[in-house]
Amino acid sequence: MGKNVILINGSPRNGGNSDAVIDLVKRQLEQNGASVEVYRVREHTVAPCVGCDNCKNDDEVCIHKDGAAELIERLYKADSVLLIAPLYYTSVPGTVKVLFDRFYARYNFKKGLKTPSPMRKAGVVFCYGGSPADVLHRAAEYVAYCFRDLGYGSFDAVLCPMCTDKTTFSRIDKYQSNVAALTDWLISGNTDNISGASFGIERDRFAEGSEPPAIAAARQSENSQPTL
Repeated sequence: MGKNVILINGSPRNGGNSDAVIDLVKRQLEQNGASVEVYRVREHTVAPCVGCDNCKNDDEVCIHKDGAAELIERLYKADSVLLIAPLYYTSVPGTVKVLFDRFYARYNFKKGLKTPSPMRKAGVVFCYGGSPADVLHRAAEYVAYCFRDLGYGSFDAVLCPMCTDKTTFSRIDKYQSNVAALTDWLISGNTDNISGASFGIERDRFAEGSEPPAIAAARQSENSQPTL
């Protein structure tokens, strides 16, 4: 049975490099028998998280009944996910950040967090201008962190710099071959990423269903204080 892969196009611009990447990846995945869903953020109204914590109550979910809520549930069950986006002011576009904020509905200690599986893979392709290396790494780590909380335990990134016009990706063979390799990795059985870079997802954070150690320690310390 083919892999279930979700492609998220995070570019607000129609007909640009991100669309060209999506076309290449979708075609390659389908040729390899994968089931592919494309989610273009610009085509959806994504309500912002309002911090109401309704999703933390028993049997409750996000108060927003929009396409983002449905996407997050599908992401929680998919085999692989790939975000394709430009970089805006050192990070993902604001519309993508709003979508990622909504992942909070699945960041739930009471209901139990899904332990990230190395076999569930996430990736990002950044098409950008000339951002420095530290900016790129922080942006990739942020994306990896967000997908990790939906259970994705392996992550890698492909960088396409100097995308100065809408045709850059389609003109540069190296970019296309790098994206093709990432696409193959997403549906392969190999859990070692291609770049060998660390994006923070291997760090021990907490066991499934429990609070992070720092929060648990703070809570224990608070409960141990004498009542005045």
